[in-house]
Amino acid sequence: MRHDVPLIEATIHYIEWLECQWQTGAAVLVFVSGWEDIVAVQRQLAQSSLAPWLVVVPLHGQLTLQEQRRVFQPAPPGLRKVIVSTNIAETALTIDDVAYVVDCGRAKETSYDFFTKVPTLVTSWISRSAAQQRAGRAGRSQEGLCIHLYSRERHEKMDEHMRPEILRSDIADVCLHSISLLRHAGRSGTVHKFLAMSPSPPDDASVDDGLRLLERVGAVVQCTGGHELTILGVHMSLLPVGLHLAKIMVWAAFFGVADAVVTMVAALQYREPFHGGLGQQSALRSIKAIKQELSEGHASDLLALVGAYREWSASSDKPKVCERLRLNPGAMHRWQAGRNRLHDELRSSGILSAASWDRANRNGSSVALVAAAICAGMYPNLASSNGSKGLLLHQGNLMAKPSYSSVVSGTGASGGELYSFAEVTQVEETYSVSQLTQISPLMPLLLCGEAPLLVEPDHGASSGISGVADEWWKRELATGGAPAAMMRARLEDGPEVYRVEHSVLLAICHLRKLTRAAFQAFCATPAQEHPPVVATVEALLKKDYVAQSHSQVCTRGGEGSCAAPLPGTHDAPRRGAVKPAGKGRAHGRGYGKAGGKW
Repeated sequence: MRHDVPLIEATIHYIEWLECQWQTGAAVLVFVSGWEDIVAVQRQLAQSSLAPWLVVVPLHGQLTLQEQRRVFQPAPPGLRKVIVSTNIAETALTIDDVAYVVDCGRAKETSYDFFTKVPTLVTSWISRSAAQQRAGRAGRSQEGLCIHLYSRERHEKMDEHMRPEILRSDIADVCLHSISLLRHAGRSGTVHKFLAMSPSPPDDASVDDGLRLLERVGAVVQCTGGHELTILGVHMSLLPVGLHLAKIMVWAAFFGVADAVVTMVAALQYREPFHGGLGQQSALRSIKAIKQELSEGHASDLLALVGAYREWSASSDKPKVCERLRLNPGAMHRWQAGRNRLHDELRSSGILSAASWDRANRNGSSVALVAAAICAGMYPNLASSNGSKGLLLHQGNLMAKPSYSSVVSGTGASGGELYSFAEVTQVEETYSVSQLTQISPLMPLLLCGEAPLLVEPDHGASSGISGVADEWWKRELATGGAPAAMMRARLEDGPEVYRVEHSVLLAICHLRKLTRAAFQAFCATPAQEHPPVVATVEALLKKDYVAQSHSQVCTRGGEGSCAAPLPGTHDAPRRGAVKPAGKGRAHGRGYGKAGGKW
């Protein structure tokens, strides 16, 4: 909306002319669509001839509470307050001295791209009801005036109301809880029929998309007449968090790192607790440096959150910690309360009990196992580093950049590193990934996907993978045939292909099958003792995570990483070509003590 900025300045001049007659001294509220527009209006008014007589105050949801409170302070005598705000000021608050409203008619609207599976945040026209709300901000305590910077014809073409969220978002969570409701009510019928009874029913394609994701993460299976929850899906439906976060919590209890993961999941329920970085490059750099310190050299935004909470909770001088780490004090207290609630929810859902709490934390805060739980729960949210070009998202085959304050941003990754992430968002034409955690290549091969791996001998070509791992594994063991030097393996629904030694791949396929059986047994009876294979897998994941910083491609005997991305085996991304993944090295930072204790 850059072309609106001069018009906004001209409107402020007009208001000043009116004030020469009315002499109210009232404030002006300007509605724009986002932070970039707030900055543009501030810059334009600072260069205006009116600048000496204006006090321009920004209002945005990501500003600190102290910064937001400035909008309620009256302007000094002889000056006029101009508040430049997003739609947060439509209904959330009332500013008594506002008598003039300037409405640009646009706002950022969240939507969902069902093709790329990415939430989008785009600038769009507001609804007529939103325009009415904005006009109502003028003169709440005195006579006022609202000036809409668009035509009456445009106003008539606007939707009456904003589209309901169920029609512009991923509804996998809605489908999960719909199946759960039908199950508890003892009612038959499909999710499609159930949601068709809602006031704003989603289309069948959206429901199908949500159900496919639920099948992909192992929460539901198809049955006669519809879908039913798996035992994992039952646990996920009982936890008051999103789909992927619920699965992470179950895997964390399985791997004995429940407390650390509950801490990070609680943080993800709210806005990031670090503050002061909105639009300020120096502040963003400072926040990134703080995160790198808190993560102790690990390439993980989520481990940085855990580190921040532990420093804050262990300190007797919490305000000082908040100041040093740029933490929002109110956000930290909300985080603590949310963390306590999640502990209670884990117990009430049956995943944990007071007696099993120690076993659910037997591995403390092992970085490798926390990363493994994140990888298993966030799947299919995987990405590969493409060096300076950013990250290649495995789902959707898109190129994206880490968020600027991420510990991964600007680290000079050589290419080939693997990451799990919590969220990717499209803002206008740019894809941004947040809450990244580096993982070892072994983790997706062992833990991700419901279907068996697809495998074939590696002949140096980029042919498709055709064999199913379970069948290949049984045949190889039965025949004792001469092993190929290297094999190629990938997840059934993922583009990432791994080169793995024949004997190592045999072990991976075997461990994958046993691990999944142990996890299903844990979901069915969480109090039951784990089989010995779980300790074996945990030890292997720890060793592989530490070894990845100096591993060669699939070295024999476990000295290095068991798998590494195969160069040149991605489909072509939408922007740019994929760089070879090299030898699958991780960041140059060390990974701490042996065993990955953090």
